Amino acid sequence: NNTLVSKYGGGGVVGINYGNGTIKDCTNSSNLYVENGLDDETYEIFLGGIVAENEGEDIKNCVNYGIITATANGSEYINVGGIIGGNNCEDAVEITNCHNQGNIIVQSITPAVGGVVGLGACNQISDCTNTGNITVDANYDEAVGGIVGVSRESTIERCYNAGDIEINAGSNG
Repeated sequence: NNTLVSKYGGGGVVGINYGNGTIKDCTNSSNLYVENGLDDETYEIFLGGIVAENEGEDIKNCVNYGIITATANGSEYINVGGIIGGNNCEDAVEITNCHNQGNIIVQSITPAVGGVVGLGACNQISDCTNTGNITVDANYDEAVGGIVGVSRESTIERCYNAGDIEINAGSNG
């Protein structure tokens, strides 16, 4: 496996996705690793197995096999998902038939972590699964879910999580 190493986030297939299009039939087998220390002040980091940050684009039939690891103590917020790190609310986005099989390990101040989507707004998520284990060490507020970490104005249908979730609140730093 290859490994993407970054201080500020990234995606296994696409870093930032803006525009009018669809990401479909994509697979990531590379491991993703972000290390952002206390001296690397960044307000927000996005890290996703397929797409780091998505705005208004559909994502269909994608699979992540890569392990996602993030240590981000210099960032206020980190959004990590097996498929999408964060999805912004321009238009309703369909996330359909996507599957995460990679483990997710996050150490951060305030993480949003999901097996499929870390931070999701205006999502229509259907027929998605997570079988990867999720481990989160957080100092303050943590939002962790087998499918979605934070969901706003979204619909989630026919999805399931079979991965273990372990949260250690107030444990880092």
